[in-house]
Amino acid sequence: RCVVDPVARDHDDLAGPSQEGRDAQLLAGVRARKDRVAAQLADCLVGVIAQRLRFRPDPGIRVPECEVLIASTAFYGLAGSVAYSTAKAAMIGLTRSLAAEGASCDIKINLVSPTGATRMAENMADGEFRDWFLRASKVELVSPLVGLLCHETCPVSGELFVAGGGRVARTVLGETAGWIDADMSVETLAEAMPQILAQQPVAAPATTGEA
Repeated sequence: RCVVDPVARDHDDLAGPSQEGRDAQLLAGVRARKDRVAAQLADCLVGVIAQRLRFRPDPGIRVPECEVLIASTAFYGLAGSVAYSTAKAAMIGLTRSLAAEGASCDIKINLVSPTGATRMAENMADGEFRDWFLRASKVELVSPLVGLLCHETCPVSGELFVAGGGRVARTVLGETAGWIDADMSVETLAEAMPQILAQQPVAAPATTGEA
């Protein structure tokens, strides 16, 4: 089974001729969309729980249950799509939390951020990139990953994946080793920022407890 988050993408959040105009547009856009984004995320959660109840096997039969949530790489941040990106980022926490909740019941939840040449892609500006994208990013190339994650033999839970163009990759949330100083100040913290931002080593906690 697949549960798809239905958040519609908006491209006009930052429209405006000046920074002041863009800020005003952004504020208005967030205010207009906040209830819709919250409702759609709630609908997604309700959908997962409803599916779980509907397909619950007999108590004496233990059958692994696998569900796939759909997000977008917009969760990395996308100018012009603040509401959309925020909603997609929320899907990460939803996936990880549901996976932790379902672990004891053999319920596996994973997240896929797909890329594919859907009908929306046909509206891209003409050019070499559009031609390549439509040719290489066939939507059926996402199907094997979704099929595996939906199957009872699914080997993982709580994982985040990107799929498109024949490539499948794992999205990793990580923390650097960081910096410790019980007597830190604003000044010493500023000096230590290069160490805090250093990308090696990095831990990849699967749950808040591991973090």
